[in-house]
Amino acid sequence: ATVRAHLKMAGITVTELNIYPIKSCKGMSVAEACVTPTGLQFDREFMIVDAKTGWFVTQRTAPALALVQPELPSDVLGVQRPNAELDQIMRVSAPGMQTLVVPLRKQAISTAVTVKVWDYTGKGIDMGDAAADWFSKYLSKTVRLVRHTGTRTTDAKYAAGYETAFSDGFPILITSEESLEALNSMLEVPLPMNRFRPNVVVKGGAAWEEDRWETFRVERRRTLPGPMLVRALLAPIMQSFKAAVWVGRRAARALTAGKVGAGGNLDLKSVKPCSRCTMTTTCQDNGEVMGDEPLQTLAKFRSGAKLNWHPEKWSADVFFGWNVVTNNRNW
Repeated sequence: ATVRAHLKMAGITVTELNIYPIKSCKGMSVAEACVTPTGLQFDREFMIVDAKTGWFVTQRTAPALALVQPELPSDVLGVQRPNAELDQIMRVSAPGMQTLVVPLRKQAISTAVTVKVWDYTGKGIDMGDAAADWFSKYLSKTVRLVRHTGTRTTDAKYAAGYETAFSDGFPILITSEESLEALNSMLEVPLPMNRFRPNVVVKGGAAWEEDRWETFRVERRRTLPGPMLVRALLAPIMQSFKAAVWVGRRAARALTAGKVGAGGNLDLKSVKPCSRCTMTTTCQDNGEVMGDEPLQTLAKFRSGAKLNWHPEKWSADVFFGWNVVTNNRNW
């Protein structure tokens, strides 16, 4: 069948917006989040690194990070304005630990250190001995807490000229509830969405429909009556889809780069399916590795080989969700 034959009008709702202020630690569910050049504001802006090598530390080797909860004050979330971070703090808690207080004022600490995330080597702002001692004690290894600084560009093969902070590679990750439901129907024990750590979760389309979205748009419209929903009208563009999205006032604030009260569109582009790693096997509620799922089941129908996605280099990778970028990153 042709792409046009599969076209349908579907009510698509954004059901979750999540940021992960410290890479690989617990996320924060937010009602609104500014879009910045590196993705959602504060997402993966901080990271734990090995004190000697600068190599990033994640749940892959330290699953207990799943229990570390960063909390940001509401004053710095959702609205971009000058000096919003001044005199504000991030609180970090974990089982058996006293609350750590991390200053958000960027000028407060300015020691730059070398940090590494996969193939990327750059600079991070060291957040001081108190934070380093706290995380070192919790993880029983010598680590430092750093903050993103400078410019880190995304892989030009997929998204030339875009930026990200300390994500694995791209600024925003989107998943759908229907795709999770399809996966869970094949699992003995259903999994929650937090195993996949998305920024944006949508509901209302078909399972795996996001595989066919190439570009989609969030448009600011007048306030809609009733619940604040995002509704998408999907239209084919050659062999892809484009979503023109109507949003209510609050949702518009969540996805229009902080231009509250102003018009304008937010264009998003899917650039690479998200390959999944062993972090998806760690329970985000207890920090324990729970076996081989969902990777074992995803390998049966969501591998590069099964999907015929660049099988020569992705054949053994398994995919859930999509990495996206925004063309409105300079708002």
